[in-house]
Amino acid sequence: MKDPIAVIDNFTNPEEQNFFKKSLVEPKAQFLLNENTIDEAYQSGYKGRPLEIDSPQFVLPVYHEKSPPAIRNPLLFSNIYILLDRINLSNYFIDRIKFNITFPFPQATSKNYMPIHTDGGEYFKSIIYYVNDCDGDTLFFEDNIACPYPKIIDRVSPKQGRAVIFDSKTPHAGCNPINSTSRQILNIVLYKYRMNKEKANGSK
Repeated sequence: MKDPIAVIDNFTNPEEQNFFKKSLVEPKAQFLLNENTIDEAYQSGYKGRPLEIDSPQFVLPVYHEKSPPAIRNPLLFSNIYILLDRINLSNYFIDRIKFNITFPFPQATSKNYMPIHTDGGEYFKSIIYYVNDCDGDTLFFEDNIACPYPKIIDRVSPKQGRAVIFDSKTPHAGCNPINSTSRQILNIVLYKYRMNKEKANGSK
């Protein structure tokens, strides 16, 4: 049975919230510009949804299993690991940790959402932490998403200090901000086992 979508307000204390916000405006922060918000390998595979749009985003890598050196930012990594220990998830392996920043997009409306995707397969768990107050909800969809208008089963609005924890197999999508300058999130993907890497990630 799929784990529930858990929303935790005050996931961080005020000092930690300020630390993460300031980390994204540090002159030494090495952001990457991605032309798309979602890597094609993680997308749902269904094309042509009328409400689905994509846009560029800035990415600040913190840790990635596939990219040596694995820890890109030791200070951010250590502070994030403290959060994982706080919610008893520090015993999980870490697949990736990164900050994503998206902006208002000319084609985006209050009804649009970015590409629907999953973060991993069996035994994977995802955390989205909202760095700033903004609009741009995270939408969660039913498993049967091979259709033009998949059913939304839940939505979480960004709020500074809030986190949402869910099974990585859950289809989800972010929305571009409409009224805010930017939408800033921390994305963490963990796994308990990786017996078969390709199968665990949902790859064919």
